Amino acid sequence: MYKSGKEMPVNKRLFHMVYDRGRHEGIKGEVLSIALDLQRITKKFAEHAKPEFKPLIEHALGDALKDADYAASKHKIANPFRDEKSLAVCD
Repeated sequence: MYKSGKEMPVNKRLFHMVYDRGRHEGIKGEVLSIALDLQRITKKFAEHAKPEFKPLIEHALGDALKDADYAASKHKIANPFRDEKSLAVCD
């Protein structure tokens, strides 16, 4: 039985997608779920990174947020990565 994104590690979900198991019920929306997980993990990592690496991490998060803005605008949807924390950490 398929487990939700919160119950299945990112690497296992990626494996399912790469090997075309995305056709199974419940896998829809996994790209967004994985991206949100990666954003959360990266922000958590940034909290514990050495000070000299924090600007690089914040820059990478900012670039990713800009890419998400672009993709969301093309699909005429709200950017799900734009929230209070995203703006504070990435802009």
